Amino acid sequence: MEKANGFGLGMTFIIFVVLASLNGLTPAALGAAVAPALVILAAGVVGIAIFAGLAARLVKWDPLKGMPVAMTALFGFPADYLLCQEISRSVGRDAGEREAIMEDIYTPMLIGGFTTVTLSSVLVASILIGTL
Repeated sequence: MEKANGFGLGMTFIIFVVLASLNGLTPAALGAAVAPALVILAAGVVGIAIFAGLAARLVKWDPLKGMPVAMTALFGFPADYLLCQEISRSVGRDAGEREAIMEDIYTPMLIGGFTTVTLSSVLVASILIGTL
């Protein structure tokens, strides 16, 4: 999509789809959901951080690289790409260094995002199916 100059447009449409799903949300419903959502989010972040630290040591990765890869479960695809791009732009001193940073972090972040979302959705669904 980048070669056809359509990547930015595609990202914009993905964001519109997400925003359109919030159409029926009322302020009261949002207010009632904030506290439970924050508790669930905090518990998830702590669990992911603990598991990521252990998994990074298991595969002999630096935990400072393993934790962000595991935390991609919180962001989703468009945000993963945007974060990698922003990190490489802000940390890299020249075009070559920015490209090297992007090559080093993009693939693990993308694969980590797909893996964590896939595994966690199956695990959560299997636990919550009993509550139906």
